[in-house]
Amino acid sequence: NHTAATTLAAAADEGSRKLLANAVAGKAPLANTVDIFNTNSWPRTDVVEIPKELSTAGDCVQDEHGATVPSQRLTTGELAFLASNIPAFGSQRFRISAVTSAKNGDASADKLTVANSILSISLDPSTGNVRDCTRCS
Repeated sequence: NHTAATTLAAAADEGSRKLLANAVAGKAPLANTVDIFNTNSWPRTDVVEIPKELSTAGDCVQDEHGATVPSQRLTTGELAFLASNIPAFGSQRFRISAVTSAKNGDASADKLTVANSILSISLDPSTGNVRDCTRCS
């Protein structure tokens, strides 16, 4: 029946709009913030990439509690960060700022070498293959 299908579709549309309104209730848009929504029925952790145009405030990302989360400016200009444990059917707000992030770890890199306190890896400039992998003492 066409009328029953139309009524069902309208009810589904209304229900989804109410769910969305509840998800964003009390979260007015703020400058330099991004809200990450989890539409899954389980908590989710994933890397989020924010376009360059929406992340001009800086390279530091903080969660709702002000804790700095791992982030990196990509060569494409996008800002990537780790959104951890976003609740099922929920959301979390993150703030982007120019605050200097604390350095975690001792990794360093230049054009052809990546190193930390455990390994040093050098690449061949013509092939991109690993030329040397040395265990650091």
